[in-house]
Amino acid sequence: MLASCQLFTGDCTTAGRPALVIRVTDAETGDPPEGESKITITDGTWTEVHEGLPDPILGQYAAAFERPGTYSVLIETPGYQNWNREGVIVRRTGSCDHLATVSLTAAIAPLSNSSARY
Repeated sequence: MLASCQLFTGDCTTAGRPALVIRVTDAETGDPPEGESKITITDGTWTEVHEGLPDPILGQYAAAFERPGTYSVLIETPGYQNWNREGVIVRRTGSCDHLATVSLTAAIAPLSNSSARY
């Protein structure tokens, strides 16, 4: 009997979603920093590292695809102070159980003597 059936028309997809989207900017100018960044993301014993420049079109880093957790994020960029954020919680949510991506903007401060830290 079709009357008891419901067609699902929600926005559920099989596309993977990042747990974190990270944009790195120079705290003084708001522009992307000069040089490459090293981004270390941890959740307990799990670690993911990104080194280099962000996505050339979006200007950001995407990380921890389809992985809920409680993350620590460390950003190291030569000529800038390190940036650290602890306790970033990413959960699944909604009827489709999608990952609720967390967006972070790391405004990193230039070092006074511009010496590299990693």
